[in-house]
Amino acid sequence: MWVTQGLMESLLSDPELRKDYIFYIVPLANPDGRIAGLSRSDTDGVDLNREWGDESDMEPEVSSIYNFMKSKRCSLDLVIDAHTQPFNPYAIIYSESDSTREILASKIAKHTEYDDYEDGYGGTSTITGRASSFGILSIILEHSQCKESYNLNTFLDDGAGLLKAIDEYFDTTSPSPPPPTDVTVLLDDGFESSDWDTHWDASPSDWYRNTYEHEGSQCAAARYGYDGAFTCDPLDAGDALALHVEFWYMKYGTESSDYMLYYWDGSSYVLVDALDDNGEDYPAWIRFSDDVTDTRFFVDDFRVRLVANMGSGEDVWLDDVKITKMIVAPS
Repeated sequence: MWVTQGLMESLLSDPELRKDYIFYIVPLANPDGRIAGLSRSDTDGVDLNREWGDESDMEPEVSSIYNFMKSKRCSLDLVIDAHTQPFNPYAIIYSESDSTREILASKIAKHTEYDDYEDGYGGTSTITGRASSFGILSIILEHSQCKESYNLNTFLDDGAGLLKAIDEYFDTTSPSPPPPTDVTVLLDDGFESSDWDTHWDASPSDWYRNTYEHEGSQCAAARYGYDGAFTCDPLDAGDALALHVEFWYMKYGTESSDYMLYYWDGSSYVLVDALDDNGEDYPAWIRFSDDVTDTRFFVDDFRVRLVANMGSGEDVWLDDVKITKMIVAPS
């Protein structure tokens, strides 16, 4: 508790540090048990340090912290659990990365009395084990309550030193901010122009124009005898950080493998989705949306291909195709 107080006092005295981090602090996780003179156990005799495994059967103190941590797990970078014990102070660090453990341990040893550390072990019975299962870096700090040289100021100083160690660790390991980005439209086609397939005619196609449009007055379509591949002209995605592919489609009477979507990776077409497996049939239009981060598609002749294998009485439609790329913004 005194180490936590030292951290809080140091944090309150440093407004610049409070701009860089958000701290969620539970000064005492077992208030009832502590008032009753207990250490790890609450007034029901339950060891709260081993109550983190089954979320359906947790003591109230544990459940409240667990639910908060679970709700914040996507934005938490570090969880610290502070203990006391009768031996020399040390840290237990939960991370799959050897370098992470070594860097963090070195920062803690530099600024506090915790000059030794252990690798965190598996399981979710403790808060740090549970945090680790969420993919959050976590530490158990084991204070020594029996060292003769220790006094209140030692614990307060360790709290202040812990704050310095955290700040130095994240200064060392945080990546540089990403460069500013722009979004460039590569293709925006509703098949409305008189030359309706002008962006799709680099490759031969038997598709035709139809008036069962999603928006506007026209769309592209395929039916029995007028089907096969429908491929957009090459698009320059060589400098892309990401691509976004979006379109609307409709289908009627199709069966498995009748309506397929492919992306070109520079050497071959890669199957992306079986569109006939999605959504309802005519007259329902279905929106397809895909954020593409697979770098093999970041080529200077990227293409989208739809393949329709139509039997008698089968139809598909395509409309409002938009493909964009995210790039580094010009300086």
